Amino acid sequence: LASFGRQTFGDSDPLSGNEIRQLLTMTAEDVLPANTGALGLPDKASEGWDPHFGYGRVNLAAAMKRIADDRVPPEAQIDSPDWFAPINVDRVPASGIEITGRAAAPHSSPGVAAWEIEYACGQDAPDSSFAPVPGASGTGPVDGVLGTLPQALLQSLASSCDGQVA
Repeated sequence: LASFGRQTFGDSDPLSGNEIRQLLTMTAEDVLPANTGALGLPDKASEGWDPHFGYGRVNLAAAMKRIADDRVPPEAQIDSPDWFAPINVDRVPASGIEITGRAAAPHSSPGVAAWEIEYACGQDAPDSSFAPVPGASGTGPVDGVLGTLPQALLQSLASSCDGQVA
């Protein structure tokens, strides 16, 4: 995929690792219970992302077609806090915890439009459970602070979220 991107955009403008990840994620073939095997019980799979199969099987042809059609998705990356790192809410400062990361679209002609950081409780929360982090939104590219997780929000999650996998 990286080689095809270089062939398309040139050696001086390669796809970033994040763009490649976004392409593979967006073009993956979803794995559903019906196509996990005919013998025994089907594997736990659900529409979209799930903890067993992630986003699904790689569909390299679809990813290459998006590059050829000049439809490379924007980059979206959260650098901190670290994914799945425990946060001791008793040690969170009153100002909260900064969320840092990047939103960019170096190979997308529309560029970065509106973006928003959302949160939910649990590893496999349904899409309907997500809510916006207050003040963690914007438009255009950004590389740095995306917003702040308020101390009160983290305390509320610590007292109400049991972390169950759906």
